[in-house]
Amino acid sequence: MVTRAAQQKMSTGQRLKARQASNEQEVRLTVKAVLPPPGTPLDVKGALKALHKVGSLALRPNIRKKVLAKLTEELAKTLPQTSIKPTDLGAKDFADLADRMVKMLERAGYAEYGIAELRRKRAGLRHNFAGELFEQLVLNHGELQAIFRDLAEDGLRTALDVITAEAVLRQTLSAADYAGKTRLLTAKGQPALLDLASFVDKNGRSLVTIERVVDIRTRVGNSWRMFTDTAYVVRFTPVGGGTPRVMILVETEIKLPAAARDFSGQVSEAQFRHGAADEIEMRGLESGAKHTFTPDNVIFDVGGISRNAVTITRRRTMTAAFRYVEYAGGGREQYTRIGLSVQVDELRRLIALLFRI
Repeated sequence: MVTRAAQQKMSTGQRLKARQASNEQEVRLTVKAVLPPPGTPLDVKGALKALHKVGSLALRPNIRKKVLAKLTEELAKTLPQTSIKPTDLGAKDFADLADRMVKMLERAGYAEYGIAELRRKRAGLRHNFAGELFEQLVLNHGELQAIFRDLAEDGLRTALDVITAEAVLRQTLSAADYAGKTRLLTAKGQPALLDLASFVDKNGRSLVTIERVVDIRTRVGNSWRMFTDTAYVVRFTPVGGGTPRVMILVETEIKLPAAARDFSGQVSEAQFRHGAADEIEMRGLESGAKHTFTPDNVIFDVGGISRNAVTITRRRTMTAAFRYVEYAGGGREQYTRIGLSVQVDELRRLIALLFRI
């Protein structure tokens, strides 16, 4: 074990290496019975406990494979007793879901903590994992995503009509007067000055495709922060070339009930928070490709964007209600609060498998 005094004299790299060695030593002392020599049968249950403690640090690929097999078996027993299917969570089958759940453990940084620290963090990790599963339920909810896509298509049609109408205004109004009337603004709050030819060709055929993005985050200085869970957007290049831009059509924030009290500020202040960033990053849900933009290249139709907050309702059917947020400087923003009929206990039951198998 590494003492605190010794750690203080180490470089950052040395401290990390020492921590990993310390973790590995704890694992071998705690679960040495499940780390057998080659040829000896594996105690899968004990190996999973090792995974709970330090992620994949002490697990060889063959052990991880057997751990996944065990978790797949338990999911096959448990999931049919709930209303949730693997496809509801974005997985093809039980095996794919098991792999995704183990990756949740690894993303939580299990290998960076000592065993005592992990025990203290267990309650918080359970809540985080439940939140991740609920986010997957929302992203794979067929009825809800069909509604959001329809809203995005309506939003794009409206935006194109606004671009056409505002092109006339730009010819008749001064720059100052136009800035006070335009609905199409950058995240910085400046007129976007869009050209219809960036979106449709001279024959009226679309040049852009609506796509779903996730993991939208902002950078201020050297700090990255998660910002919005998912959105429908169109990416485009200005006619004649230039820096790629993105128009956000539908924004969606996803939270479990315990965290949903923060919805109003987070959803309604989206444009202003984008504007305060140095950089905005988003990842295509289907393509997996990451796209980065500066605030002056992120566009909002402030009169047409659909902002949504999704949580869980106790009712048996999906609910939706309009909410308004009053700004300190005057004015208000509307968003839709949507409640999905999901049993929180079912999510907790799945998470419990990660900690009890």
